[in-house]
Amino acid sequence: MLIVPFQINDKTYAVDARVVKRVLPYCEPTELLEGRLPVLGLTRYNGRMMPVIDLVQRLVGRPHLARLSTRSFLVEIPYRGQWHPTLLLAEGVTGTRKLDPKRDNPTDPVLASDQTYLGEVLAHDGWLIQMIEVEQLLDEPDYDDLFPTRQDVVVPDE
Repeated sequence: MLIVPFQINDKTYAVDARVVKRVLPYCEPTELLEGRLPVLGLTRYNGRMMPVIDLVQRLVGRPHLARLSTRSFLVEIPYRGQWHPTLLLAEGVTGTRKLDPKRDNPTDPVLASDQTYLGEVLAHDGWLIQMIEVEQLLDEPDYDDLFPTRQDVVVPDE
């Protein structure tokens, strides 16, 4: 399995590389007025507006830092039968890492978590890597707001 690892503070997290379409340089998004964390704002990529989710805010409760190693992951989140392009901001991105399924086994679960976006914890070369389930990052009402369907969009009377 190929992963895209990143570090926040002293912990290592990763996203399965199969869900990452591109790793892009850091780009400051336009912040949303409502300030609904961890949805940081919007940005334009290839002529299309898309939401930006701050993984640092979601995982450790503080805003990301704009560092040389801060990157944006272009992912597509499945929701209501459609794929929605979304950017995820992460600090401490250093590349990709290939895991050997025979050697890098998931650890035995120690604590159950109600955060559904936290996946398996893998042991690799003496490190513990917390996998992130991209499609579970937000709650359903947040996805409804981010990805409204045509019938959800209200057009004001003129």
